[in-house]
Amino acid sequence: FSKAGFGGAVADFEAAVLAQDAKRSGKAFVRLQETFGQAKEADLLDGGPRLAAVLEQVPPGPRAVVAVLVGACVERGADAERCAP
Repeated sequence: FSKAGFGGAVADFEAAVLAQDAKRSGKAFVRLQETFGQAKEADLLDGGPRLAAVLEQVPPGPRAVVAVLVGACVERGADAERCAP
């Protein structure tokens, strides 16, 4: 894994999804959920758009949760336009 926290989880999830690595993306998906509540503002501002960018490549089940996380990033300050599909 890369750095700790939500920012690290976003980076790991993004890389795993792009590499089509199901095992790694599954682990990073769990970390996204575990670290969101303590995420720093900068990680939310950056993470929302990054998660939105890979959303179409995420399988349907976890895609719904990732979409909710993107929306929660917007609620906490991420740019809604950059997070839009």
